Amino acid sequence: MTRPIVLHHTPGCGTAAEADAAVRALAGAMDALGIDAAAEVALVLTDDAELRRLNLAFRGLDKPTDVLSFPSDPDDLPPGEPPYLGDIVISVAYAAAGAAQAGHPLARELCLLAVHGLLHLVGHEDASEAGAEAMRRLEVELGVRAAEDG
Repeated sequence: MTRPIVLHHTPGCGTAAEADAAVRALAGAMDALGIDAAAEVALVLTDDAELRRLNLAFRGLDKPTDVLSFPSDPDDLPPGEPPYLGDIVISVAYAAAGAAQAGHPLARELCLLAVHGLLHLVGHEDASEAGAEAMRRLEVELGVRAAEDG
């Protein structure tokens, strides 16, 4: 099934194949989680400067990060419109550093971050240890995190 995932891919931020892998992982996770087939999500692959700007504007942290999620407010949708889950924004440079540190390909890291962002959009949190552990277990179940990384 094709999912309504809108990809915004900043030139120079990963390859088309890496972006496609992240979109496929996101679509697979949406299917596995039973998310409405019409639900839309935006995936933005960009650079550290953009994540730093967003992190400062929305979290008060003047530094880049790997992924930020911006859930939509269902009350903002006009009646009859398909559900819009929100935006997932990933710094490809930050992800590349994480992939190198973990010893796996960038595409794998982008898949993990895309699904991690999706889990935030649907209400999961990782601010608490219990929440973080629940998210890690889901990421393993969804096939984007190795069990030994959990």
